[in-house]
Amino acid sequence: MKWIRVLGLVVLMALLSIGGTYYVLEKNHEKESSKVVENEVDSSSKEDEKKEFVSTVDTRFGWENTFHSKMIDEWKSRNEPFVDNLVEEVIQQMAHQKIIAGEKEGSIMITPERIDILIQMVEENKDKYEHYETYLDILKRWKKGDFSTVDNDHNVLMRIQGSKTGGVATGIATEEQEVHYIFQVFAKQVDEVFGSTEKHNKTESEFSDPKTWKDVSTPEGFNSYGIEPTLEAWIAYHAEDITKTTDVKEYYPRARRFITEMKYFRVQGEDLQKDFANLMMLQTWMSHLDYVISVNDQQGIGTAENYDEMKKSFKYFTELLHDIDIVINHDGKGETFGFTHQLDGKKVQEMETYIYIN
Repeated sequence: MKWIRVLGLVVLMALLSIGGTYYVLEKNHEKESSKVVENEVDSSSKEDEKKEFVSTVDTRFGWENTFHSKMIDEWKSRNEPFVDNLVEEVIQQMAHQKIIAGEKEGSIMITPERIDILIQMVEENKDKYEHYETYLDILKRWKKGDFSTVDNDHNVLMRIQGSKTGGVATGIATEEQEVHYIFQVFAKQVDEVFGSTEKHNKTESEFSDPKTWKDVSTPEGFNSYGIEPTLEAWIAYHAEDITKTTDVKEYYPRARRFITEMKYFRVQGEDLQKDFANLMMLQTWMSHLDYVISVNDQQGIGTAENYDEMKKSFKYFTELLHDIDIVINHDGKGETFGFTHQLDGKKVQEMETYIYIN
């Protein structure tokens, strides 16, 4: 679907927040996902290299390792820590989005939360890690947004493991190479939430009307909040709960919690899928803002503008979720803010312009 491709490119810009920067990429999805080529640009042709899209990412190993990433996300203080070898492995896989290597076996998206969790794990269990100083040195530099030696960080951990011969980092990826790599990861995340491209095409043929939708949730294993594990109950809970905080520091965690749970609750139907995807885009932009605010706070830099952006993003997220609740639980009848494709909202373009520009 064309809209999925466009939204995919948008989210990539926000995901680049780990480096504290972002830019508008004016290439369409077809060009970005073209055949990966080897970087044969001569070092003396720096200007040409900037203009040409070059990537040495091995697409066979481009997807996020959800098994290991889930282990990080779910680790809590005083839980059993990872063994040495696993700490080295997950930090290596986090480095993959920022390095050039002929082969990348598995990857884990870098997020401020995952960096913080690993730092806490290592600091609480120093006596269990022979190389804890190396781990902390790498992670604390990354926490500050310093990836100037990420290729060396990756290779140091490989040498410590001593069991790998391939996949050595040969340089640091350009912003364009990182975008290309992250797009592969995000594309898989979209597939996991909404189904594969093949399923999308099937949906289009099954539902000639973009307003027709059906619940395809798989809630087995979901038992949170003391509610029934149904799409209706889940949407209703979050639509009410998300409005209960005025603490700006709670905005991103609440949005992230909702998006994380979308693996259980899914819909098929062209317009409603667009609305859920816009929630994902807003949450990703809020992730960028949360990271920038965190770094700026540590450096004692004023962040009033970023806090204002966070409030604006959260307002869009909250009001869009309210409108989706009207669709799912009230048959589209009730007062809305006008942000859904499903109900032909008059403010959809306003919200999507905000997302796309950012």
